[in-house]
Amino acid sequence: MKFFLRYLLPEIIALPSGTPTSLHSLFSSLPTDMESAIKTIVTTFLSSARGKENLDSKTFQKMVKSQLSGVMEDTNSSSAIKEMQQGLDSDSDGKVDFQEYLSLIGYIANSMSQSKSEPTANSS
Repeated sequence: MKFFLRYLLPEIIALPSGTPTSLHSLFSSLPTDMESAIKTIVTTFLSSARGKENLDSKTFQKMVKSQLSGVMEDTNSSSAIKEMQQGLDSDSDGKVDFQEYLSLIGYIANSMSQSKSEPTANSS
């Protein structure tokens, strides 16, 4: 993981003072769709966690209802969200940390990819 840290943008890891401005301007271009998506995934977790390292049950339910209702079923069911949280909670601490949250995002992305790649009944 440390190998990748040197490739992160200055917004993620601050550049040391005295860094040439040409390097800053190199990173000031508009982000790609993927970069924006990654930033959204990270900022959604961080803003939901409100400075904590994980999402407690109430915060997780609120985040799922407000952010994932368009791509998931049963987001209005507290028991369904609780069951989902328990399935994600790999360390059984009753909370969803960032890695566990990424598992959910990966599952959703994989499901979306599979549904897009499956042939429809009308296509032959």
